[in-house]
Amino acid sequence: MWTAVAKYLLRTKVHQDSLHTLLQAQKSKSIHQKHFSLSRRPWQHSAGTAQAAQTFNASAPIQKVEALDKNQFVCVHWEDGSKSLYPSVWLRDNCQCPDCFLHSAKARKLLLENLDVNIEAKDVTLTEQKKVYIIWPDNHTSEFEAEWLKKRCFSEQARAKIQEELFLSGHSTEQG
Repeated sequence: MWTAVAKYLLRTKVHQDSLHTLLQAQKSKSIHQKHFSLSRRPWQHSAGTAQAAQTFNASAPIQKVEALDKNQFVCVHWEDGSKSLYPSVWLRDNCQCPDCFLHSAKARKLLLENLDVNIEAKDVTLTEQKKVYIIWPDNHTSEFEAEWLKKRCFSEQARAKIQEELFLSGHSTEQG
């Protein structure tokens, strides 16, 4: 459920941002045409999106992890200087262990009725700079790969990167 909510919110935010960027591109089309050769992707000249997308590094190792706000959140500090904040309930819901996740179907086994929305991480540790290891109050354990977490980061840079990948990279506006 949390993934569906997060996807919906991300799609809504990304859609709003892409519309805003495209509208800005349309408004400043004449300015861009004076300063740039005609591009098949006029929105690429948006400095904010381009700069944010360049600073997002999906393969950065983890520097440290910590539980915040009475263990309701897990903060991952990346080697590239960025930080990612993950709600504990989202991490518990997205546990990738064989008891919680059916890898062959890429589906959760954990029933929503069994998910404690007020769950707190009992212990959070970093292993080998590439995995976040969490012990939950019921002593269930979850282990998250750095790359998996980085791809699901909620930061502005990550959203800009996803926005670019989902909405901008595959489009071409042929101009005759």
